Amino acid sequence: MLEIKNLQLCHSQTAICQNVNLTLRKGEIFGVVGPSGVGKSSLIKAIAGVMPLKVGSIYWQGKIWSQEQQVVALEKRGLGLVLQDPALFPHMTVEQNMVFGLTSLSKSDKQKRIAEMLAFVEMTGFEKRYPHELSGGQAARIALARSLAPQPQLLLLDEPFANLDKDLSLRIIGRLQKLFAKNKTSVLLITHELKEAQSLCNRILNFTANGLEPLVA
Repeated sequence: MLEIKNLQLCHSQTAICQNVNLTLRKGEIFGVVGPSGVGKSSLIKAIAGVMPLKVGSIYWQGKIWSQEQQVVALEKRGLGLVLQDPALFPHMTVEQNMVFGLTSLSKSDKQKRIAEMLAFVEMTGFEKRYPHELSGGQAARIALARSLAPQPQLLLLDEPFANLDKDLSLRIIGRLQKLFAKNKTSVLLITHELKEAQSLCNRILNFTANGLEPLVA
């Protein structure tokens, strides 16, 4: 499904994510763990198409998404994306934020999907709230619900549980396992919590300054 070949990125003239090669299969949940500053978030942004490549290429279902002189825009990739900053539209309510991306559904189906996803992340009743009325953990859950609502084939998650308490994280992770298995969603999870990755992922690699390496637990 997703294939990354010889990827290298550059941030402030410094090379990062050097020689990254990765293949993510259909329905696979792939975990990438590692310390801060090695380029985990940059990898997610490159796959999403919001960070240019210095070297290498990214393919989705055999078609080029990114290479040095060619980039498919984020909105044309049809993927779900959750960054460390929830990036909710500040002038829109929770409901309005979530309806963004559900253009193919009827009005009644949109409302049904929104209700299902808010219940999924335990945020029922927050439909009319604005982002500034939410805590960091609540905003993170809305961002996750928004990314899940269109049922994307590929979901990119960058520290999605960082602002949640342990019990809530475990409940949502359990639901995600069932949802991903049902929808055969391909998932790339970035985290610095090894136990978090172990509880959700089929494969886990360690991200170091030299790129992705087999994890030695």
